[in-house]
Amino acid sequence: MKVGRVITIAALLLAAAGWQGHLSAGDSPPGAKASPSTPSEGEAKLTYEASDKMVSIFTPRKLVEKVGFQIFSAKGTLNICGKKVAILGVVAGRQVGFGMDLTGKGTVETSELQPVTGKPMLFRLKQENKKEFAVVVDRCQVTSFSDGTMRLSGDYYAACGFKTMINRTQIRIIDDNMDGKITQDGKDAIAIGNSVCAQPFYKIHQIGGSFYEIKVAKDMSSLTYTKLDDVSPVKLTSPLLKNNILRALVLIDESTGQAFDAVGCKSGIPAGDYSLAYGALEAGRDVVIIKPGKGMKKISVSEGSSDLGLGKPLKLLFTGYVAGDKVEVYPDVQIVGAAGEIYQPDFGSTSGRPVVTQSEGNKVISQKPMEFG
Repeated sequence: MKVGRVITIAALLLAAAGWQGHLSAGDSPPGAKASPSTPSEGEAKLTYEASDKMVSIFTPRKLVEKVGFQIFSAKGTLNICGKKVAILGVVAGRQVGFGMDLTGKGTVETSELQPVTGKPMLFRLKQENKKEFAVVVDRCQVTSFSDGTMRLSGDYYAACGFKTMINRTQIRIIDDNMDGKITQDGKDAIAIGNSVCAQPFYKIHQIGGSFYEIKVAKDMSSLTYTKLDDVSPVKLTSPLLKNNILRALVLIDESTGQAFDAVGCKSGIPAGDYSLAYGALEAGRDVVIIKPGKGMKKISVSEGSSDLGLGKPLKLLFTGYVAGDKVEVYPDVQIVGAAGEIYQPDFGSTSGRPVVTQSEGNKVISQKPMEFG
């Protein structure tokens, strides 16, 4: 059996072998040492932001959860900020449109429709507090069937939140679970510096090379921050961290309320037992998402154990069954790393799905697009 074209995903997955690419990731600047003027504590005003900049930031919801909708009708609703927001799909000849109720009236007007072109669509929903809640609908499809029925499908996520500065570094806090609130339990996200990959938002993060404890005010008007001077970071080691095609490798410790992107934390992270939130490898348009596998053990970080244990050797797991004297193999391939982490191609970022080819000698038995594993 042979595995056919896997785009440039083979190179991405073999990052530990030394392949180099061109990426930008980490804090601003990543791992920078704190200067004597590094603020020890303070209060920062939070400024609401609903912009295209928020669209370009990757969050756990975007990369890992991929919360989507599939409705077998021309109209339906999406749950946003605790309310049901009306959506509508329209097909008129070759013209395909999708729209959202932007004002809360319960229906979608013609002026609220946008053409479905395959690109992300940004909708700005008016809120009672006179602010907007920006929503992006991605991979949208409006399908009209011959029997007159329709189907609406796609992914949707928040493109709004708050921005401020800590330690001369800009941060953006994103309402990742789209409930209209900012919480520090990992359900929302924080993008630090020039990193395009956000971390789950907890209490403790590394910002501008220093570790800070953050507390957001209940009314989300401001936050306070305190520099943690008693932290002794442990420098991490992993074949993955040696390659600049690794865009993010986010580790979280829920028990202590802290999250760090190992790519940006060049000086290391505090000792502790971490879980993998997600990671991302990228080369050009091709992206591979690193997700925690089922039953994956925690990653222990200490002075005597700083190797994350991720990466090679990689295993390709196929699902199949015995049928008489033959073995039938399904095309749902799962790529698993040394610690049980899963490497999943983000098919939406590529020019096409990898093709799994099954052959017997030189005879090709079947060729099918790789399914989600």
